[in-house]
Amino acid sequence: MITIVRRVLLALVLGAGLAITPVAAAQAAGAPVWSSWDVAHSGQCMDVPDWGTSNKLQLQQSPCNGSTAQLFNLEPVGNEGFYLIRNYNSGKCLDVRDRSKSNNAVVQQYTCHGDTNQWWFQIEITTVPGYYHFVNRNSWKCLTVRDGSILALAKLVQYDCNAGGVTTHQAWR
Repeated sequence: MITIVRRVLLALVLGAGLAITPVAAAQAAGAPVWSSWDVAHSGQCMDVPDWGTSNKLQLQQSPCNGSTAQLFNLEPVGNEGFYLIRNYNSGKCLDVRDRSKSNNAVVQQYTCHGDTNQWWFQIEITTVPGYYHFVNRNSWKCLTVRDGSILALAKLVQYDCNAGGVTTHQAWR
């Protein structure tokens, strides 16, 4: 199984002109690193609506404001470089609703349970320096702003990773 995961990740990296990049060493030391993540096409941040703490809230992009609803931590999970992405305010994790493998499936916050629909792999986009794709382990799809919208409060979904070019509504830093 580990070999299959490595082969799929290698194919994604080679096919998309991407490079695998490790996350901050501070996390390995045990101290959580809380960061906001903005998306390249709009400059807005990943956000939990209204500082909500309940399950099934669909994430959105929103103007960056430094609130705890926009702070996330990458927590290592498994042994293949995957992470749970936990929100500071709610303590809940990014989760693909109903373990869907479909395009446009909702990305929500949900109690962290460690199933693969909450596992994300961070891949640097070499054509957009400093930006990353977040690839879901269950579906092998990327965290995406739905329809490439630049509007505030546009919803986050998963969608096929663009291997043929730059899709900046899938590029996070």
